[in-house]
Amino acid sequence: MGIEALSRGADFAVFVERDREALASLRENLRLVPGGRARLLARSALEALELLAREGARFDLLFADPPYDRPLDPGLADRMARVAAPGASWAFEHRHGGATPDPGTRWSAALPRTYGDSVLAFYEVVQKGE
Repeated sequence: MGIEALSRGADFAVFVERDREALASLRENLRLVPGGRARLLARSALEALELLAREGARFDLLFADPPYDRPLDPGLADRMARVAAPGASWAFEHRHGGATPDPGTRWSAALPRTYGDSVLAFYEVVQKGE
């Protein structure tokens, strides 16, 4: 999804992956992206979000695609909110019929979209004071 976003005009994308095979594939594919538009973090999503929050990173769109049929890391939604820009959206991909994450109090759920056996559950960041 990140490479597709870059091909459609996104300024920058951060990719987070810890699986060795997936990392090798991402590295190969990112060679096609013009320099400076992508960053790859080889670590868990929680570790990456902590690092990005410490760096002061802010994102308009976040995408989570954890391995199907594995529970979502507790605290992911709150950590994603820490790097969300005002008005940001979060898309969570899961198997049709699978569990969606608890967005906590920092995200509001929007209508999901189903594509075959996959579902994209969308959330919007709750603005402070709402």
